[in-house]
Amino acid sequence: MKLKMYFALLAMGMIGLQSCSNDDDDDLPSSKVPEAVRNAFDNSFSNTANLSWETKTVSKGQYYKAEFNNKSDNGYKTEAWYTADGTWYMTETEMPYNAIPQAVKTSFESSEYASWKRDNEVDRIERNAVKEIIYIIEVESPQDVDMDLHYSADGILVKAVNDDGDGDNESLLPEIII
Repeated sequence: MKLKMYFALLAMGMIGLQSCSNDDDDDLPSSKVPEAVRNAFDNSFSNTANLSWETKTVSKGQYYKAEFNNKSDNGYKTEAWYTADGTWYMTETEMPYNAIPQAVKTSFESSEYASWKRDNEVDRIERNAVKEIIYIIEVESPQDVDMDLHYSADGILVKAVNDDGDGDNESLLPEIII
C-alpha cells in the first residue's frame, strides 16, 4: 500500500513539474538581456515602471520582450520587442477605448460590429516594418464569435481577423530565420 502511495505521489509531482514548464517564454533578469537590447530599449523608453524581460520564440525567431508601464504614455501597460542585436520590431500598448483617436471610434461605432460586445482595452501597435500605427479592437458577437478589428489611425478598418483566443499579437511580428 505504501509503495502504491509513493508512486502516486511521485506521478503527481512529475505532472505538477511538467505543467509549470513554459517552453517558449523565459523570464530573464535584466543582466541576462544583451547589452544592445538594453541600450535600444533605454534610448526609446526612459520613463518606465515595473520593467520585466522575457524571451519569446515566434515562428523561427527569438525576441526579447520588455513588459513595463510607460509613464511617458499615461502609465499604460506596454510591450516592446527586440532581436538580440537590439533591432526594435514592435511595441504594443494596451490603452482604454476612450483614449484612441476619435476617427477610430467614429468608424467602429458606425460599423457592422458596433452592436457586438467590445473590450474596454484596445491595443495600439507600432511596428518597425510598417510605419503606420494600428489599433486593435476586440469584439464578441452574440453567437460567441471573437474578432480582432484592425484600424488605421485615421479610422479605416484594415482587416477583421478571427481571434484564436491566445490574447496576443505575436502574428504581427516578422519571421526571423536564425
